[in-house]
Amino acid sequence: MTKLVLWLNGIFLLVGLGLSYYILFNINPTEVGSIYIWILLTSFVVIIWSLFALFGYYIRNILTDSLFKNRDKSYILIRSERQGLLLGFLFGLQLALQGFLLSNILSATILTIAIFLLEFFFIAQETK
Repeated sequence: MTKLVLWLNGIFLLVGLGLSYYILFNINPTEVGSIYIWILLTSFVVIIWSLFALFGYYIRNILTDSLFKNRDKSYILIRSERQGLLLGFLFGLQLALQGFLLSNILSATILTIAIFLLEFFFIAQETK
């Protein structure tokens, strides 16, 4: 199951990169509607999610192997996926706020604090 999820992350990363490349370099942004902007933001979220989920999984796997021998590693993939998704949402929402000129230091701080609180909630649920 772990290999399947990692393969899907790799495929999503390639699809997100291809989609964002197509939108950035082959479409004139002044002649299209706002749907392409949302598709571009979604592809950025997928890229960040996949990239950091893969990166987080392999770094956690290496550190768990070297620091904690014979420890259960079943939680590593779930935690990496969740943190990659939250980081992707944070990145996408920050870009959306900046793109629609709604971003200031207060909204960026509130959004970041909300993402951290959500992560702390998930960590508290894991420890129960």
